[in-house]
Order: sequence, then structure tokens, then C-alpha cells
Amino acid sequence: RQQNSFTIKMKQLEDNILSKLAEAEGDITEDVALIEGLEESKKVSDDIEQQSALAKKTQEDIYTTSEKYRTVANRSSLLFFLMNDLVKIHTYYIYSLEAFQHVFFRGIAIATKDKNCDEDTQQTEVDDQSNDDENDAYELSADHLEARCTELLESITLTVFNYIRRGLFEVDKLTVASLLTLKILINEGKMDPTEVDYLTVVKASLDPGNMGPLHEWLPENIWPKIKSLETMERFKGL
Repeated sequence: RQQNSFTIKMKQLEDNILSKLAEAEGDITEDVALIEGLEESKKVSDDIEQQSALAKKTQEDIYTTSEKYRTVANRSSLLFFLMNDLVKIHTYYIYSLEAFQHVFFRGIAIATKDKNCDEDTQQTEVDDQSNDDENDAYELSADHLEARCTELLESITLTVFNYIRRGLFEVDKLTVASLLTLKILINEGKMDPTEVDYLTVVKASLDPGNMGPLHEWLPENIWPKIKSLETMERFKGL
């Protein structure tokens, strides 16, 4: 929005300059008011360019910092859509976006509170530092950003799960915990979605073939499910 306002202001200045030049009469080099107006416009234009460059740099810094928290945003999105889908298990499990936001910010507050408690136990000293020292401190905080994201992930995930768990029927608690675990593992690339699909849906082969000697100990309804595993890469050729 700020960049747009700068662009509009620059356009207005250009239009104003062109309008003054068009209305000028005689030798424009002798028109003191016109020259002063042009000089003032040039000064304002330079100020706008400086502010625009600063705003662009700030925008880039904000984008860079927000990208570092993408893992937290990704996990939060996963948690919200899990909450939103629980209504498929039972119509009692209905949660609003406002409720999720409240629990989400509570998870952040808990992580921040724990961090502050840890910092209070350490002795700190305040000394005058040069600009280079301030830059080093900034870089140091960036180095610890990964640890901070891990704290936020754990706190937000645990806070949201505990909030959900309180409203679940006992019979559904293990199901929801398993769903959350599987979704996190898939999201982090630690499990193959196809394999999880086989685990949860339990697909069966339409043409399992003859069981052979397996019928002596293997239930007949299990054989089609075992044969369906042949379509998975890791079970081919077994």
C-alpha cells in the first residue's frame, strides 16, 4: 500500500511539472516561480525515492523473516484443517476459525512464556555496543530461529491437540491422535501418502487368485487385502 502511495505521489508530481511547463510563457529560465517549483518538486521526488527504497528493503526483510516461520504456518494450517474435518467423525466436533485462532495464540504465548522463564534464570549484562555488535546480535538471533520455530511447533501442536482432546468421546481419542500423527509424518515427508492410505483405508484386490496352502491358516477375507499390497512399490516381486 505504501509503495502504491509513492507511485501515485510521483505521478502527481510529474503531472504538476508538465502542467507548469505547458502554462509557462516566455523564457522559462527567467520564471523564478517555475524554477522554484521545479526545484521543490525535485526535492520531494528525491525524498519519495529514498522512502520507497527503504520501504522496499523493509518489505524484503519482512518477507525473508516470514519465510523462516513457514514451517510454523504450515503446521498451523494442518492443525486447523484437521479440526475442521473432525465433524466427519461426529457432528458434535464443530470448531470455528475464531476458536482455532484463540488456541493458536495461546500456544504461542505458552512458548514465549517458557522462553522468558529460561532467560530470567540467566544473568545478563547491558553494555554499550557499536553498530557491528548490534548486527552480530541480530545474526545470533537468526541462528537460534530454528530452535524458536521448533518450540513454537511443539507448543502450538500440543496446545491445539489438548484443546481438541477435551471435547472428544473416549472412543475417538486414539483415532484423532493417529490422524494427527499420520498427517504430520506425511507433511514432513517421513511417510508415503500411498502407504498411509493402504494402512487406513485397507484396500482389497478385486482378483486375488487362489490362496493355495495359505487357506490352512490365513482367513479368506485377509487374502485379497494382502494381494492388494502388490501394487505398492516396496512389495513388488515378493
